[in-house]
Amino acid sequence: MSDTESTFEENCERLSIPADLRKHISADAPLKGKMAVARSMLPAEPKVLLAMMYVLLGDPNPQVVEAAEKGLVGIPEQLLLGMLDKNSHPKILEFLIYRRPPEARVHEKIALLAQVNDKTLFYLAETAEGRLLEIIGSNQERLLVSSKVVYFLQRNPNTPASLLDRMKSFLRMYGIALPELDEPEAQPPTQDAVPAESAATDTALQTAAPPAEAQTAPAPTPAAHNAVPAAPVEPAAAAAPAATATGPIQAAQPVPLPIDYLPGEVYIPPIPVDAPPTVEGLENPLGALMADWKIQVHPAFLAPPPSSSAGPLQVGSAAAPEQAATSSADQLAVAANAVVLGGEDGGSATSSMDLSGRSSMQSSDFTFDFSEEEENFDSEFTDNEKEDMDDEKKNNLRKQLEKMTVGDKIKLCYRANKGAREVLVRDTNKIVACAVVNSGRITDAEVLTIATNRSIHEEVIRALTSNREFMRKYPVKVALAGNPKTPIPTAIGLLNSLHVKDLQKLSKNRNVSSAVFSQATKLYKRRKSGQG
Repeated sequence: MSDTESTFEENCERLSIPADLRKHISADAPLKGKMAVARSMLPAEPKVLLAMMYVLLGDPNPQVVEAAEKGLVGIPEQLLLGMLDKNSHPKILEFLIYRRPPEARVHEKIALLAQVNDKTLFYLAETAEGRLLEIIGSNQERLLVSSKVVYFLQRNPNTPASLLDRMKSFLRMYGIALPELDEPEAQPPTQDAVPAESAATDTALQTAAPPAEAQTAPAPTPAAHNAVPAAPVEPAAAAAPAATATGPIQAAQPVPLPIDYLPGEVYIPPIPVDAPPTVEGLENPLGALMADWKIQVHPAFLAPPPSSSAGPLQVGSAAAPEQAATSSADQLAVAANAVVLGGEDGGSATSSMDLSGRSSMQSSDFTFDFSEEEENFDSEFTDNEKEDMDDEKKNNLRKQLEKMTVGDKIKLCYRANKGAREVLVRDTNKIVACAVVNSGRITDAEVLTIATNRSIHEEVIRALTSNREFMRKYPVKVALAGNPKTPIPTAIGLLNSLHVKDLQKLSKNRNVSSAVFSQATKLYKRRKSGQG
């Protein structure tokens, strides 16, 4: 088996694609079969079909990739909601967030999934509004794992200050103190992160260099602001520059900084006297507005905006233009490194993103791969083939848990095998214990064992009862109805769906609460007599 075939098989294993369906998306599969998958025309389980369409995003044929992306973006929202669950791969969730139009219900469901990667969560935090903000801010389990989500919520103008204060107070309670970051700066997106059309438009909208007189004339005195300005610029001069036949337009060069320029003043971009060729459908909106209002352009207006990456501007300094040019270049380099290389503080070993909170997730884009954030936990506790743990291994795990932070314990819950989950579900911290229930690896047998356990934390029982998938299973309902840790309203509600023989057992069970015991006795007598 070649390396390519081996990688393909590994990816299909990650996405739980059945072996008999992999032939439709393999490298040597016929084009007709691939296009049928890309267009959602293959008869398969919706969740499996979603995974197969994602695999086709890495197909060498551009036609297949285009069809697969179009198919994934075009899945109806209601159908997509049924496809997503705790076993959905994090990269599929990332693709849906970055490439599909914003959909409130889809975003809310993805934000609640435990396996969503940090990049996706941080992007949601930075762009969320309304109910989604409260969902992200109230997810204590994920907040302990990815505490830097606070930084991205701070970037979001829709985030209420009360939510941020509540989250920071919760983190301080667990000994997590987040250092205050400087006010986030608007980082220019890198060339890789900007679509070609967007890059062309941005280039076309850039203003040209200022007139030669503005660059060589001596800096005006403060009184020059009240002097009679030059003649008005004709409206034709306000048109935007266009790419010439010789090549693309170059960015405007730094202009000398006036001595009396005060940081914070309105920056008006230079408008050339000689209008360059126009681009059909595009114009410089600021230049056109100034021309309409008959505002006269004066060289004193032309000043670059203050730069933040190199400290405060030295007003009147001869080195100011060079400093501004260097500062702009440094900003671009930092943005490029944030996307391509990642940051040392907060960057993931398997991620190319800077997740420290210093860079915006909106300047990044989706990249096709199967990478996940991995933690270096002992394989004895994460390998599914080593599920049985003796007392010695369990004691070893407990000693390691004592040295872990709460966030690390929760991460281990998501990747732990059966033996490790048996220890973690009994952790004294209710958030860690509940994380076991939210793990995508937990089995039905483990759920039934937890539902029957009378010494388990009450919050774990609440987490079970709030999971619709678990509550569809009849043995789990019977176990929860007879567990004294189950909330009384929930237990009484479960009685209506139990069989007569199970109601009879509950009517003789003195370990349940008196309310549940009385209601079970009533229902049993009524059904036994044929009245209900």
